[in-house]
Amino acid sequence: MKVVGNGNIIIFADSILESVHFAIEGNNHKIHIGKGCRFSEGGSLWIRDHGCSLSIGDKTTFVNAHIAVTESGSNVQIGEDCMFAYDIDIRTGDSHSIIDNSNGKRVNFA
Repeated sequence: MKVVGNGNIIIFADSILESVHFAIEGNNHKIHIGKGCRFSEGGSLWIRDHGCSLSIGDKTTFVNAHIAVTESGSNVQIGEDCMFAYDIDIRTGDSHSIIDNSNGKRVNFA
């Protein structure tokens, strides 16, 4: 688990998190994992920038899935009793900025 920043919150109860890697970078992120969730065979939860959230409903299962909430203020909400198979990636952005050369501003927000 890697957590860098301030005001970050992880909430979970009665779930199985088998070899899941947490990487949280930035401030004021929130992860909520519902009751009876199961992560098996690894996987990762990656949150970066500022003010992002990830919410996973009760009884949802993952097999080596990866979730990346990587743009400030973005969020992922997964309902109850969902099933995610091996090698699923969920991302709020591509984690690569595209900059307009004429004005220096980013053009590919999440």
